[in-house]
Amino acid sequence: MGLIAAPVFSDLDTKKYLATYPANPLRVHAADTLVKYFPRRYFTWRSPSVQDKIISHTLVFRKNLTTLRNITNDQEYDLGVADEAQVLKLAEHKEAFPLHTYLNRLKAGDECFYLAIGGEIKAYQWVSYRQCKIYCGFDSEFGFLDLKQDESYTYDFYTYRSSRGKGYGQALKRYTWQELAHHQKNLLYCAIHHENFISLRIHLKSAFRLQGLSYLYRLMALTRVIHGTQEEVARVARWLDSLGLTEP
Repeated sequence: MGLIAAPVFSDLDTKKYLATYPANPLRVHAADTLVKYFPRRYFTWRSPSVQDKIISHTLVFRKNLTTLRNITNDQEYDLGVADEAQVLKLAEHKEAFPLHTYLNRLKAGDECFYLAIGGEIKAYQWVSYRQCKIYCGFDSEFGFLDLKQDESYTYDFYTYRSSRGKGYGQALKRYTWQELAHHQKNLLYCAIHHENFISLRIHLKSAFRLQGLSYLYRLMALTRVIHGTQEEVARVARWLDSLGLTEP
């Protein structure tokens, strides 16, 4: 596996907005160049790992859960946290990751919140209580921020293709936020690539606010995380404001 690439969008408006994204700092540009162009021939003395090179630039958002109001869920939805049997069933779906990916998450203490109708899961999202992280392929995770006791991190939110456009995703998110708040998780983090306008809009409209920038690198066994400065975060925050993504 080569470099992790963020989603590519062909929409002209998206391209226009991307053209205005603040330039990466010099130290980040240098790290990108080093990892991207480091000769692979230097890896031949040993068996290279699957993820020998990784570059991931992420915008880190945070939501305050302490102000949530009680939400009455529609009775047609079955909402909950998946047990191992349900995760095994989840892995049987044609759009699923390999089973061992989900089992490793459970083993690490992560939880899978789901929305189902008639026993059939329509949407799910995973929550970690240990750290903010990205997944490199199916087997490796890359943590970039340790969580405190009252914090949590949501990732891998997914609605099956045949179930999209019906409000299931938003219903699941509201349920997840309320459950986390009920269990004294006051702050919720998520990480989004700046190219992912759909996810940016969803989270900005849901009162997530930019908290930081994290640039993640792996070169064989060497890993490094570069965090953006307050000035760099402020520039990206102004860019987000210019997009009008919170507008109806």
